[in-house]
Amino acid sequence: QSFNPEPQWEELVPGRAAVLHLKGDNGCLDIFVVYFVTGTATRLGDGQISEPDNASIRSQRQEMRFRLQRALRPQGKSLSIVLGDFNWVAERHDRISLNSASPSTVNDDAEERHWASITASHGLHELHQPSATHSSAQARSRLDRIYWNQHLAEQLDRSLSCAALEWVPHLS
Repeated sequence: QSFNPEPQWEELVPGRAAVLHLKGDNGCLDIFVVYFVTGTATRLGDGQISEPDNASIRSQRQEMRFRLQRALRPQGKSLSIVLGDFNWVAERHDRISLNSASPSTVNDDAEERHWASITASHGLHELHQPSATHSSAQARSRLDRIYWNQHLAEQLDRSLSCAALEWVPHLS
């Protein structure tokens, strides 16, 4: 009821990223949904790293981050929420090996640095939740995240939180 009856749906990357633009008398709200290309290098038992066409995966993710960056409006023009499956970890302890229960030795630092430069330039802050959201034969990982650009001053007198829902193993 707070928004005009005709929202705009914009597909940024077919099947992978889109934004719903809502406009109203009190301002604009942009809700971005993302599902980044899956895949990462894995460390094999002999210490070698298996890279399943990682150059292509990284290139596709980078292009999608650039498209998101271009689609994000300035903080003063719209409240933006970006949520979904990022398919790389933000911090080393976000991927835990099931064999050793220790943080992964393969990391996604370059991808996270690129994303961090975008979030910083658009005033995006993560609504952090610490739970793993993905399980594979080798690790559990925190891949699903939510970011928004509400000004920090607006957050001073509010209690904000985010939580992962109950684990549903048969869904992505």
